[in-house]
This record gives sequence, C-alpha cells and structure tokens, in this order.
Amino acid sequence: MANYLLRLKEKGLRYWVTALIVFVLTITGAPYVYEYFRLTNLRSSYFQLLLDWGPRPIDPKFVRIVLVEDDDYWLGKPAGRRPLKRDYLAAIVDKLAESNVSVIALDLDERLPDPHSTNIPEDYQKETELLVQAISRAANLGVKVVLSTPLWTNDAGDYILDSDIYQAYGLCGPDAQKVHSKTMSGLRRDNVTCGYISLPDDPLVVPLQISMADGSELDSFALAISRAIRPEYVAEFLERVGTRTQYGNYISAEKFIRSRSTYSAHQVLQPDARNENLRANAVIVGGHWSTFAAGRGDLVDEHWSPVGAIVGAELHANFVEDILDGRTFGISPDWFLKGSEIALSLLAGISFALIATLSGKLLGIGGLLSILLFI
Repeated sequence: MANYLLRLKEKGLRYWVTALIVFVLTITGAPYVYEYFRLTNLRSSYFQLLLDWGPRPIDPKFVRIVLVEDDDYWLGKPAGRRPLKRDYLAAIVDKLAESNVSVIALDLDERLPDPHSTNIPEDYQKETELLVQAISRAANLGVKVVLSTPLWTNDAGDYILDSDIYQAYGLCGPDAQKVHSKTMSGLRRDNVTCGYISLPDDPLVVPLQISMADGSELDSFALAISRAIRPEYVAEFLERVGTRTQYGNYISAEKFIRSRSTYSAHQVLQPDARNENLRANAVIVGGHWSTFAAGRGDLVDEHWSPVGAIVGAELHANFVEDILDGRTFGISPDWFLKGSEIALSLLAGISFALIATLSGKLLGIGGLLSILLFI
C-alpha cells in the first residue's frame, strides 16, 4: 500500500492538473460528441439488443395495425390528396366497427389550416361530417375510439393544442363535453378519447402524460389507447411510475407482419373481407404511403428506431405493447450517472498513475469502460 501511495505522490501536481482538465473536457464535451457521432442511436440499439436477450419473447399481443399504403393512397380513392380524404377514412372506421374490434385509434394528423380557428374549409366540410358520423356510430356500438390531437409549444415553452377537426366537433380539447351539431347527438362520449402524437427526442422514451398550459394533463396517443384497452391496469401503472421517465424496447415492422398483426387498408375495405384476426382487438390506423408518388420518396411519417425505420402507427403500437406487456423500465437518475462518471474518471486517473506499461493502461481503461457500459 505504501508503494502505491508513493507512486501516486511521484506523479506530481502537473499530472493531476492535466487529469482534471481532461476530466472537465470529457464531461462538458460528452453531449457534443454524442450528437456529432450520433451515439444516442447507438446507445438505443445497444439497449434494444440487451432486452432482446431477455427471458420473455417480445411479440405483439394487444394491437393490430391497418396501414394506408401506396396502392390505397396514390392509386386508389384518396388519389394522393392531402389531407387524406375523410370519407375514405370514414369507410375504414365503419368497416372496423363492423368487424367488432374493441378499439379504433386514428393516427392521422387532422389539424386545420388556421391553428387559432376551428373553422373547417368549405371544400372539406361534407367529408369531415361523414368521418365524424362514422366515429359516432362506432362509439355508439361500444367501440372505443382514440383520436390523435396535435400539439404546439408556445413562446413560454408550454404545451397547447393546435386546432383540428375533432376540436371543431367537440370531440377533443376544452370543448369536448359540448354538443356541436346533430351529428353528435346521442354520442357515447365515454367511448371517445384523445391523445397527443408528438414524439420525445429520445427514441427509447415511452411517451406518457404531459402538463398543458392550462394546467390539465394530456395522455399520449399510446397511453390513451392503452387506457381504452385496460383502464384499471393503466391506472395502476401510472400510480406506480408517476412522472418518472420510462424506457421501452421495440418490435420490428417485420415481426408485426409475421405475427399477422399488420393489414393494408385495401385488405380491410374489401366487401368480402372477414378480418377475423381484428375481432376484439385494438387497431391503429396510420399512413404508410410514399412521400412524392407511388414508390417515390421516403414513407410518410417515418421515424428511426433501434429496429430500423418504422412509421408512426408502428411506433405507437410499440409504445402500447410496452405499457400493457410490462416492458417499460425506469432509467437511472442523472445524479447516479454523473456520480458513476466521476468515480470511474477518478479510478482511471489513479490507474494510469499506478500502471507502468502502456498495455496495462489500455487494459485498465478498457475494464473501467466495460463497467460503465454495464451500468
């Protein structure tokens, strides 16, 4: 022990000042290095890999997905129009309700041109009415309907709702208890809920609830779907995790397809379609068409994930599966991570001082990095 202490003392002030400078530069520069080398994505892939080795198989259990693809959007009735023709969407809602699904979740952005007004442009009024009627029919049949609502951040950094067609009819937002037209008369409002579709920056984070500018709490789209499927479980889940950030892992688009959990809108809308595998399940309807024309450009609403590029409906389906299958994980608090970095940096400085050979130094720092990676 005396020899070790003597060796540390022999390093002198210059060594320890240099070590301190390197430590400060490392701590302050880490976020920039992460961003420059895109290490956040690498970390997410590593986390996914660890969970893929877990004892439980990761398979879709709660959600089915219906995607509006190129053949539907560009070459079918929608004719490539933006916004997606709402009478076409109404036909999907009616068909799913006929198939006795338990939940219909519409992952399609239906915001209005003027974010400060709920006036629907005249050209879209009739088709919007047809969609709202279809939603009302489904809800009155006992189907839970979950609608996506758009968020915006005001100058103060608070979350507010942008106007959309659902707010225009009182289905979402502060006027959700008012009857706006004959279309809504007799509507079972307890069967219609809304959730925000904005995504967190960290791909591992499962979006839950956010506080709005008016002080209310708003569920994420995935949490609203989960609540519609298993309300008691979600209440217990939220009581357990509170406001703590939760991580999740992913099911790939290919795995959803292999498990017969993904359908095209064209399949669902066929007159003779039986859709038996959709019965009594929650169904998310989303976009899967190319940006510019059939087969041209990236897929609309496409996002990076640790299992590759997936579209929004598949992303939200993953979040629902994470929540309901007990596959969310609390993350280490910042103080623990910073403390680990400081402790291991101190150990690295001591190791470099005590180990004489270059190979020994490299082995020592490699071991410390392995410990940090494990943590």
